[in-house]
Amino acid sequence: MSLDEATLLTRQRRCMIPSMSGVRARVQNGRLIVDEPTSLPEGTVIDLVMDDEGDDLDDAERKARDASLVAAWQQAQNGEGRPAGAVLDDLRRP
Repeated sequence: MSLDEATLLTRQRRCMIPSMSGVRARVQNGRLIVDEPTSLPEGTVIDLVMDDEGDDLDDAERKARDASLVAAWQQAQNGEGRPAGAVLDDLRRP
């Protein structure tokens, strides 16, 4: 992956959640304990998900995945994307 592609992926990920990065929590006495600073407004509700500590992709699979993400992002930036509803309709067809 070239430097430009890596930069594009980083920018794309920032666009998905512009106001915060991941949140880490631990379980103590059956409660989630979060001790992270945030700039989110008071009362904001967030969803926490289990961290799977990575994936089982090898280097070649990870490179192929990242190249596909870069190509998809570039297509979207060029106006070549499709509405999500149209994609879902295609997937639901027998």
